[in-house]
Amino acid sequence: MTILSKTVGHFALVRRIRIRHSAEAKAGENVWLYGSSGIVGHMKTTVNLSDELLRQAQELARREQTTLKELIETGLRTVVAQRTSDTHFVLPDASVDGNGLQPEFRGAHWDQVRDAIYPQQA
Repeated sequence: MTILSKTVGHFALVRRIRIRHSAEAKAGENVWLYGSSGIVGHMKTTVNLSDELLRQAQELARREQTTLKELIETGLRTVVAQRTSDTHFVLPDASVDGNGLQPEFRGAHWDQVRDAIYPQQA
């Protein structure tokens, strides 16, 4: 499904909707609806979704008794909040008590340490 519209100020000048999965459309045919939508308080844009993702989202919307628009808005709000938050992931301190490397490994090359940890099977 694709929705395309040009909004200038608060007026949507042109609205064009292409419906891929419509009872009105024959196999392989698209249905185009044209019209104006008057004064709007929001913006419309074009979103291209894979058919499978669109089907899954529509199914989820039906199960949760909501709209596809609401699912998309919730998803976008969640991603925007996560990516713009000031909190960053902090790796918990998983250090253990001790005095560092054992004396025989201080200054050793990683190969020596690795071979001691993971001995080769004969």
